[in-house]
Amino acid sequence: MKIERRSLVAQVGEALRQEILSGKFGPSERIVIDALAQRYGVSQIPVREALRGLEGEGLVEFRSGAGTVVADITRAELAELYELRRLVEPFVLRRAAAHYNEHTLADTRELLDVLTETTPTRDSDRWWHAHLEFHEALLRPGLTPWSERFLRLIWQAVERYQRLYALVFGDVARANHEHEQLLEAA
Repeated sequence: MKIERRSLVAQVGEALRQEILSGKFGPSERIVIDALAQRYGVSQIPVREALRGLEGEGLVEFRSGAGTVVADITRAELAELYELRRLVEPFVLRRAAAHYNEHTLADTRELLDVLTETTPTRDSDRWWHAHLEFHEALLRPGLTPWSERFLRLIWQAVERYQRLYALVFGDVARANHEHEQLLEAA
C-alpha cells in the first residue's frame, strides 16, 4: 500500500491504526519499522513519528529490548475505560438533551439506520464509522471543546475492545437494540 503525499505522518499513523484495530497486528506483536516503511513506500522517519502518535493513543508501546510493540489488551484497562465513559457520557448527554429538536433526532435516526443495516467486519470500517457517528450525534449538542477532546480520546482507546468484542463474541442484534434504546431515551 502506497501512501499519498499529504501529511505522511498522519497517513502512516492512520494506516497503522487501522491495521491494529482490525487485528492485523495483535497485542504484544513487534512492529518492525523497516518493514512498515517499505510497505507504505516512505522513509523510516514518518513511521517513527506515527508510532509516537499511536503511543499517545495507547495503541503501541516502546519496550526495552523489544522495540515497538502493539499494546496489550487487558480487563483492567477495559474496566477503567468504560468507567470513564459512564462518568462522562451521561453528563454530556444531559446537556445535549436540552438542545434536541426534531431535526437533530431525525439525523440521529438516519445514522442509527445506517448502523443497523451494516455488520461489523474485520475488512470494512463502515460499521465502526456509523457507530461513532451515531454516538457523536447523540452527544454533539452538549459537547464543549474539552469534553469532545476527552471523549475522542476515550473512544479511540475503547475501539480496540469494541472491535474485538463485536468480531469475536459480539451480538450485533443486541448492540443494535441497545442503540435503539439510546435513541428512544433521547
